[in-house]
Amino acid sequence: MPRFMKITLFSLFAAILAGCGGKDDYTPSAGVNAPAIFAEACQSCHGGAGEGKFGFLFSLAGTESSPEKIARHIAEGGPV
Repeated sequence: MPRFMKITLFSLFAAILAGCGGKDDYTPSAGVNAPAIFAEACQSCHGGAGEGKFGFLFSLAGTESSPEKIARHIAEGGPV
């Protein structure tokens, strides 16, 4: 793949990621339930039902991550 094409694709992907509007890092408040955490930190990119805001990008459906890993990430926070 030509260098120009790689740079263009990388720039496009970076712009899409930046367009999510999420924070760089998120730590839930103590006692906040999972749906509220998802709404605050995840929904802007993953969509209300996990369908992915940008179609196949950020879709939780069919993910290779285990439900336990996803739940731990929601509960503990981390990169958004």
